[in-house]
Amino acid sequence: MKKRVIAFSMITFLLTFPSARAIHIQGVEDAGIVLTKEIEMELGSHYERWKKDENQTTAQLVFTCGLHNRLNGILEIPYLILHQGESKNSGFGDLNIGIKYRFSEEQNLAPALALKALGTLPMGDKSRDLGAGEMGYGLTAVASKTWGKCETHLNLCFGRDLSSYGLSLWYPQKRFTFVAELTGECSSWFKDLPGSSGLLLGTFYELTGDVLVDLGINWRLRGEIAKHIFFLGCTFTIDNQK
Repeated sequence: MKKRVIAFSMITFLLTFPSARAIHIQGVEDAGIVLTKEIEMELGSHYERWKKDENQTTAQLVFTCGLHNRLNGILEIPYLILHQGESKNSGFGDLNIGIKYRFSEEQNLAPALALKALGTLPMGDKSRDLGAGEMGYGLTAVASKTWGKCETHLNLCFGRDLSSYGLSLWYPQKRFTFVAELTGECSSWFKDLPGSSGLLLGTFYELTGDVLVDLGINWRLRGEIAKHIFFLGCTFTIDNQK
């Protein structure tokens, strides 16, 4: 099975961008951060299918902690289930540890800006396709802007072996927020653009102020990414100040 290491997070969810909370929907995240002394716990999953007998299911637990009014600490723990023909491998994948810093708030025509740095620890078994077998890194620049009811988010991610980009549009309607994303990936530093790309349509629903659920589907437009990727997730926020 072709193993892909994506440098940006694919599953974290939280609403209310104007209050500066963090969101990174399936492929694209916003410039918001988790507030100081808050902890965000995100449990998500996605299913990727390349061929009839070739697929991967990933469950991921993400902890985000508000370290300062502009700084977050991040820990991502994935669990992989791989199928290729009659063979099956499962186990924990490589860990991601990082920080996210919000440089500026949105003002007039200027977007909110943030920078996220992730380091990958080779905890997954490379011989079973559960990990890369070596250290990795990713640096993601994020810009977010509100236009009336709509929100737009732009990501540019630079990794050691892979770079990615993403543009998303969010449209909130009461407790629902509808999402459309265009994402892509190519070799490091965007040397082979346009590379692989996909289109995602999804939604997330606010059950309470601290709990959200989401779902979505991604279609491959070009390249070697999975033909379809299905997403399902849930987010819980813990406020230590309460």
